[in-house]
Amino acid sequence: MTMKRRPYKRVKPARVTIKMIDGDIIEGTVNVGFEQRVSDLFANEAKTFMPIFDANGVRGDVIIVNKAHIVSVKPEEEMAEFMDR
Repeated sequence: MTMKRRPYKRVKPARVTIKMIDGDIIEGTVNVGFEQRVSDLFANEAKTFMPIFDANGVRGDVIIVNKAHIVSVKPEEEMAEFMDR
């Protein structure tokens, strides 16, 4: 039996603060992955929804956000411990 190899996925977390059109503020972590910057991730039109991890300070909480409802995204300092890998 041959095993299928899973495609390699790069984890590059970045903290963000997101303002939604209804005024809600979401703070959490996004996986930038192979994108170079947080802005590249949100500008990618192929993905309509964006998962936000550890949303609003709750470890393990995930919110799936429709990017069409985002007013602004403020990237925080990227997590240095993952940048050096």
